[in-house]
Amino acid sequence: MKTYTVLWLTHVGRGTPHRDAFTLHNPHITQHVYTCHLESRQEGWRNGDRGILEFLKSYKNDTDYLLVLEWDVLINKRYDPDPHIVGLGCRWPQFGSERWDWFREVPTLPSLLRYAACGAVPLGVLLLSKALCSALQQENDLITLAYHRDIFSELRLATVCRHLGLPPERMNGLEDVRFNNIERDTSRPSVYHPVKV
Repeated sequence: MKTYTVLWLTHVGRGTPHRDAFTLHNPHITQHVYTCHLESRQEGWRNGDRGILEFLKSYKNDTDYLLVLEWDVLINKRYDPDPHIVGLGCRWPQFGSERWDWFREVPTLPSLLRYAACGAVPLGVLLLSKALCSALQQENDLITLAYHRDIFSELRLATVCRHLGLPPERMNGLEDVRFNNIERDTSRPSVYHPVKV
């Protein structure tokens, strides 16, 4: 069985309202919380991937995967990571053939990264392999440049990963991960996003 660590992404005032449910079913999993302190929640939402890179600066990278969860993810079951993920696992990888709104920001990417433009949708649940975490922990001027620009997180992170040779892949078990907060019964064991409280 693959091992993993959890990183919760949240904003000031949001907390991690579903962390207890996760812990109940996964009591031995190490969990960390990264709190975004940007004044604007909109800016924090656009730049959630910056929290991942900031966390990786001090992360020991001692498990097979890093499971990244936004504050509004509910996991009410034992979670086992998709063992087939080589780089970046997500619900819906987006490549150039798909119609995805955030491709409009490709011109904002550094020119040497544009060839790799793609998306990892939504940022709510991501699985980063040990190899990807190691690659992101290395100094890279091009990646640093990308992170100094205002680019939507789902586009920027996925593009950087593809540039590193570890593009986004479709992850199994995320059927209840969506874009909009829909009133629904969350009593069935699953991975749910978003579940606002």
